[in-house]
Amino acid sequence: MSQKVILTADLIQSRTGTSDLGSIKSLTLWGQRLGDVSIVRFLTQVETLALTMNNISSLKPFMHCKNLKELYLRRNAIENLEDVRYLANLENLEELWLGDNPCAAKESYRLYVLHYLPQLKKLDMEEVTDEERILARNFDPGDKEEEVVAEETVEPRVAKLGFGAPNAAEKVLYAAIALVDSLDVKGIEVVLKHCQGKLRDRK
Repeated sequence: MSQKVILTADLIQSRTGTSDLGSIKSLTLWGQRLGDVSIVRFLTQVETLALTMNNISSLKPFMHCKNLKELYLRRNAIENLEDVRYLANLENLEELWLGDNPCAAKESYRLYVLHYLPQLKKLDMEEVTDEERILARNFDPGDKEEEVVAEETVEPRVAKLGFGAPNAAEKVLYAAIALVDSLDVKGIEVVLKHCQGKLRDRK
């Protein structure tokens, strides 16, 4: 199995020439074995992402890229077709390429994608036809009724860590998570290094 690579701020800067992630409009990184691209949530102004031939297995990180117009993910490792629902709120998304992913081989693939992303003009480099739009609108995807959660709040995440009724430990943890959520990439990296040092000290 190929090693998965984390997309970092430094790698993005080396390709775009800027450390200001919020100003980037376009990013192309083909064949980099990228598996963790969670940092794209900070690309708030990005309009084009070309990440063909990597190891990306989920569409969830892209749900935060509200200005995204073109997303190229051919030849990655996306298996779950339901991940398409993470893109449903990207109103500006016009072109999507998921071909050569495991999910693209599933039955009724195009109708499923267009059912949730009716705004698309092109899917896998093929123009979306009026007939497809009508069929997709009436298509039954067979999914469960619950919607994909756009962003989990801090409180449920704290609860999942095993805390019951509110107490001092929970309040501290709540504050810590809220702080991390407010940081930029560099800030998170600093916190991560600090936490790693604390873990080593306590083992």
